[in-house]
Amino acid sequence: MSQGREYAVKCTCGHIGKILVDDVDINMWDSWEHYTLSNLKGHEFKSEIATWDEVFNHMQPKCPKCKQSLSPDHLQFNDHAALVAPAIRVGRSRKKSLMEQLSTKIMRWLKPR
Repeated sequence: MSQGREYAVKCTCGHIGKILVDDVDINMWDSWEHYTLSNLKGHEFKSEIATWDEVFNHMQPKCPKCKQSLSPDHLQFNDHAALVAPAIRVGRSRKKSLMEQLSTKIMRWLKPR
């Protein structure tokens, strides 16, 4: 069974692309996330669970318009899809989950200055 999410990524030149994530669940013990890019240059990536830093390091997304390398800082958190984080697979990893990373960035963004 496969379930998908998408995350908007905006370059400083204004170009917007997406990171598409499919949760592929073959059975209870065999599942992974498959990351692909839409409207961006870069590579595919498969992982049981990964942090945004790992995703961007493996995929090396670049803007097709200006050729700038993109990072997790380019994720658009005002987009509803970006607020829906992947399910955390219990017992799979002690790494900081995407949900934890998104929560931290959102809290920084919302914090009064």
